[in-house]
Amino acid sequence: MKKQLLLLVLMMAFAAVCNAQRVVALHSATGVTVFSGVNPFVDAYTAALPGDTIYLSGGSFANPPLMDKRLLIFGAGYHPSATAVTNPTLLTGAFNLGDNADNLMIQGVQFMAGIHAGNNVPVSSITIKRCRIDGGINFPGTRATPSTNNAFAECVIIGDVNLSNVTNSSFTNSIIENRVLSSHSNSIMNNVFLGVSWAHDGVFRYTDNNAISNNIFINTHHNIIWFGQGNILSNNLFVHYAPHFGGTPVLSGNHLNVPLVNIFVSHTGHTFSYDSNFNLVTPDLFPGTVGGQVGIFGGLFPFKPGGIPQNPHISLRNIAPQTAPDGRLNIEVTVSAQDR
Repeated sequence: MKKQLLLLVLMMAFAAVCNAQRVVALHSATGVTVFSGVNPFVDAYTAALPGDTIYLSGGSFANPPLMDKRLLIFGAGYHPSATAVTNPTLLTGAFNLGDNADNLMIQGVQFMAGIHAGNNVPVSSITIKRCRIDGGINFPGTRATPSTNNAFAECVIIGDVNLSNVTNSSFTNSIIENRVLSSHSNSIMNNVFLGVSWAHDGVFRYTDNNAISNNIFINTHHNIIWFGQGNILSNNLFVHYAPHFGGTPVLSGNHLNVPLVNIFVSHTGHTFSYDSNFNLVTPDLFPGTVGGQVGIFGGLFPFKPGGIPQNPHISLRNIAPQTAPDGRLNIEVTVSAQDR
């Protein structure tokens, strides 16, 4: 096992040195298989069996048209500060989930066209962590066969989050630019809601019986929950002085009318920027229900700077401009283990 892991790290380091070669490694019970070529991710997926692990180098990848296997998938990351050596891992197509994708886990990629499940297709116990999701999240349906026990953590989410067919799942320590639609009986903790300009329709729409705690809402319109009942809101922070929480809310420990300038070390406006610093100016003033402060750096699993996934991370690459007198080319690559 140690030899196989070393091979994976060296392979990814070689890809970083080349800075052009897209490489995918399939780690299975029989060993490690390396794919390159035109569609290496698709080829690795085709060869994979449920329970296998796929490692993606930096670069743009066409993804399988349907993700319908229980796999572990690790990319090189998405954040510019953390992928200067490797380039980010980009999945270019719509990421469609099948009902055999239960227990799928993905870290360290940027979804370019959203994450989608079929209408009333149950997809449960998936984990999407330290990813950027452009194009939103879409689980449509009537909860006749709901998706349950899913976890989205430490992500940047651009686009609507439609949870019509999702219950008993969690969204934690993430930055969410748009709305959450039709969330029922989910846990929504330690997020930052940036509040797009049309948030008069509500940050949450048609939202019932959720536990909403330790979040930061910077939208300037009063509608937080529009058409929703029975939500529990605890220790959240609001820019608006009189937010609307829907019908029969249960409220405790919330902070209202907090100027944006007094919240974050550096952030303006209602859109996500890598230049923003979402650390709190005075974290002790805004305690959460668990794990210290409100926002993405509080809670049980604080946001990891740079969104670096838990697999070994390539942080340095130096290549000599020419060979040495003995014909060797000096190459220095630093690979850092991650503790979480």
